[in-house]
Amino acid sequence: MLNAINSLRENTEMTVIVVEHRVEWAVEVADRIVIMDRGQIVLERSPQEVFSREEDIKKLGVRPISVSEVAYELRSRRLNISIPVRLSEALKTISEVFGVDRIK
Repeated sequence: MLNAINSLRENTEMTVIVVEHRVEWAVEVADRIVIMDRGQIVLERSPQEVFSREEDIKKLGVRPISVSEVAYELRSRRLNISIPVRLSEALKTISEVFGVDRIK
């Protein structure tokens, strides 16, 4: 499914709308994330902007992306880090925060 969506995005000017409750894979290709509550749009932004809004995510009962959830916990322990939404972003952030030159 992810490959088909990527192919459509890269080879056409078509807008692709996907309705999904599990966003782990969607953030890899999504330009926008729309969160609805009781039929109303309550949050619409880029994946990075949506999951950086930790309080809104918790209030709305949205399960955060795993790498974002780890960052929320690190922030609660007073580490000033950005909230990643992709694994590659999380690895870069962790490398920078903990002074590791390279994480495989």
